[in-house]
Amino acid sequence: MKKKALQTTIPIAVLLGAFLLSTAEVSAVESPLNNGLIINNQLNKATDPLDVTVGWDIKFESSLPNIHVEDVFLEGRENESLHQKMVINNAANIGEATLHATKTIPMKKGHEYKINLIYAMQFNKTGVGSIDFNGDKVSSTDPDGNDAKDHMYTKTITPEKDMDYVITIDYKIPKVSNVYLKLAFDTKGEGGIVEKGDLKAPILEAPEANQKIITGTGQSGNTIEIQDESATVLGTSKVNTDGSFSVTAKRPFVYDETVKGVQITKEGIRSKETAVKVIDTIAPEAPTLEQVTNESKEVKGKAEANTLINLTMGSDTYQEHADSKGNFTIYLDKNYDFGTKVSATATDLAGNVSESTDMIVIYATELNVKFTDTISSVDTQVTGETTRGNVEVEIKINSRIFKVTSDENGQFIVDLTRSYPVGTKITAKVVDEYDQSKTAETLVTPRPPSLVSLREGDQLITGEADPNAKIEAIVHHGEEDYAFEVMTDKEGNYTIELKDDEDKPFKLKIGDSVEIKSVFEELGMESETIYQGIFSF
Repeated sequence: MKKKALQTTIPIAVLLGAFLLSTAEVSAVESPLNNGLIINNQLNKATDPLDVTVGWDIKFESSLPNIHVEDVFLEGRENESLHQKMVINNAANIGEATLHATKTIPMKKGHEYKINLIYAMQFNKTGVGSIDFNGDKVSSTDPDGNDAKDHMYTKTITPEKDMDYVITIDYKIPKVSNVYLKLAFDTKGEGGIVEKGDLKAPILEAPEANQKIITGTGQSGNTIEIQDESATVLGTSKVNTDGSFSVTAKRPFVYDETVKGVQITKEGIRSKETAVKVIDTIAPEAPTLEQVTNESKEVKGKAEANTLINLTMGSDTYQEHADSKGNFTIYLDKNYDFGTKVSATATDLAGNVSESTDMIVIYATELNVKFTDTISSVDTQVTGETTRGNVEVEIKINSRIFKVTSDENGQFIVDLTRSYPVGTKITAKVVDEYDQSKTAETLVTPRPPSLVSLREGDQLITGEADPNAKIEAIVHHGEEDYAFEVMTDKEGNYTIELKDDEDKPFKLKIGDSVEIKSVFEELGMESETIYQGIFSF
């Protein structure tokens, strides 16, 4: 038998207040010591013979009339804030009174009974009380026995034959005094009296880490309860007719933790516990990595939770643990060049190593090349840019090839030996040091038509463009707009005669303007549009 004070000390005023607020079905009479409340318990007798808070046989006497035992001896009361179920005597000014109450608990031969009870008492004046646990007696006259604090009574009993275990409460108080006596148990865990019969413990198969299923065998019809090391219930399941069971836990199992199991009969009899360690024989999946570039300062990825990530960058090695959700970030101490080999594995707590995830460092910016200016039929220079500095650029026009190296910013200029006709295809190709290549194409566009200086009074518009091009012009004359189309000759010259919609000639005047361009309809190409205003000279 063990008797010890709980570490938590609760002043009597707080305890009584907490209890009174949590109980139901009460009536009150005046009392100077407990704020005027004596609780009238209307709870029916319970049928659970192991519940020490109900089912008492009580003999009570008082020198005052109308003091009833059900108003003094309160059975089956629960206090949620304390996590306790209790039988409690909390009264004042009930006259000269005596109480003798017994609770008989039948115990079976060979069954194990774990007793974990809470008791407290306090009497003033010459009042005394005691609780007898089948021969183990605690009294208000014991050291610290009258302090109103919660104390523990624990004992394990395995009867050699069927027996009755009897708990007895006695107290005697004088007039104008108070009594506080409580017998309770913790409603969390295995508080109270827990019976464990000769029922065999279930057989548990060691579950795999990061899984939620645990299997085993037990007695058909019983309930299997799985707990972790802190006695938290992880899941329950019925045993099948063939004796097998499968319990789905409410969380994944953790490698090397201890998992406990009991089987429980329909009558509530619990077997002894059995325990297994969680194993891990399954290698993690290969980690996933975000793409690493030549500008990366960190490597991010995802793997099995809590695994150790081993990352190699060329000949350099890094390590970091994935968090509880499997995310990880590895910080690099430098940038790595394009083509550097990257490899990562995940190692779990059991030492299982995943397959590797492999890649190479790529450029942060994809290789590309483009022409930066339109190339017309009069141009003798090609300009462009690439996303790599100091790489060779090859320009191909018909069968002619020009080569140039881009500057450190990727810019390049190619001087041609001549101009090329409209529609000629020009190809730019860039190849970096890792033999990656990219090409771009463009076509030589029509040259914009030239205009001979226009003056007030002119009736002709003349100029040059590409040979055999169609010239389209719009003349804004006062408030009228006139459209004209002519073809250039084989030398590229053209002439537009200015006539209105009635085919009458007109002269340009100050404030008029001209829009003009050349068009190659068969190629689907046209030049830039030239705008020219008419001014006085």
